[in-house]
Amino acid sequence: MLTEIKKLFTKYKSISLYDLSLHFEMEALAMQQMLEIWIKKGKLEKKDLSCLKVSCAGCVKNNCEPSKMIFYERRDL
Repeated sequence: MLTEIKKLFTKYKSISLYDLSLHFEMEALAMQQMLEIWIKKGKLEKKDLSCLKVSCAGCVKNNCEPSKMIFYERRDL
């Protein structure tokens, strides 16, 4: 699975937690745990763009899926 994650990040610089969860057919929490391995190795960086950190009235109205607001960006794979 880690090899497949690496392949995706070789192709795309940044991917949302939501998209990763869909791609690998995993719950967001389980996907986050897998990604922590790459974060600890310094290969990925987590970017949280949740409404608590970014002022966007759209999230309040549209009740955004939290996993759509969390992105992982490759640093050096």
